[in-house]
Amino acid sequence: MIRKKGGLLKGVVDAVNVTDNQTSVVRMSSFSACIILKEMGFDPILQMVCRDRNRIAIQSDILGAGALGINNILCLSGDHQKFGDHPRAKNVFDMDSIQLINTVKTLRDDGKFLGERRSRASRFSLLGRRRIHLRIRLRYGRRGWGRRYGRV
Repeated sequence: MIRKKGGLLKGVVDAVNVTDNQTSVVRMSSFSACIILKEMGFDPILQMVCRDRNRIAIQSDILGAGALGINNILCLSGDHQKFGDHPRAKNVFDMDSIQLINTVKTLRDDGKFLGERRSRASRFSLLGRRRIHLRIRLRYGRRGWGRRYGRV
């Protein structure tokens, strides 16, 4: 499905936002979908939510993303699991989205984990919002550029 949708977007969009279990419904991980899109030549935006991971897993995923050339991260809190397809699942929320943004920024700018230990983190583009409103530019042939909302 990711390759099929990616094929439709190829040569048409500037960036692809890959959701992280949007609306608390189980889907392919954002990380895995980003890798597929990266292999297709896209510059994906990895969504990372605080709902499903503790700070150890979050920092590990950030490092993994950087190692695989995924340099854009959208930091979000995540929808409450009671709205999804597993309402009895336990949420994590070890940190909120503001702390997540600070974690990514600290890894990117200072090369440090939250525990102050040095890392060899890559450069990341840091994005953070409470709600997702990512605009993707679509090409309209002779009519020039227009704006449309899009996601994969």
